[in-house]
Amino acid sequence: MLYYRSVEPEGEWKEAWQKPKRSWKTLFVNPEVNYLFACQSLLNQVENDVNELGEAEHTEFARSVSYRLLQNLVLYQMRMQREGSFKRYQFKLMAANQGVEQLDDVLISPVYEVDGPKEDS
Repeated sequence: MLYYRSVEPEGEWKEAWQKPKRSWKTLFVNPEVNYLFACQSLLNQVENDVNELGEAEHTEFARSVSYRLLQNLVLYQMRMQREGSFKRYQFKLMAANQGVEQLDDVLISPVYEVDGPKEDS
């Protein structure tokens, strides 16, 4: 699951997207579900990339293609959900282990400026 929040003003973590509603009209053609499949595929790729990295390589990961795609996805989702004017944001990727209901943090981003990546200290 992908979560995000605006930092100024400080917001709560929100899911990046909700499950789509099912209907008979979307049985054969459903672009929203296709988009969500693509998003989930990106989340799976990022999770695999994070699991393959050692601690020293995590700073390099922020420059990877999958991480930058994830960052752009978060910005897009925030804009699509009309989060208002936000100047700084943060996101995290969470995953459930088999047989466990609680989600574990896979990745928590630094705080970014909307105009570019500037780490918050």
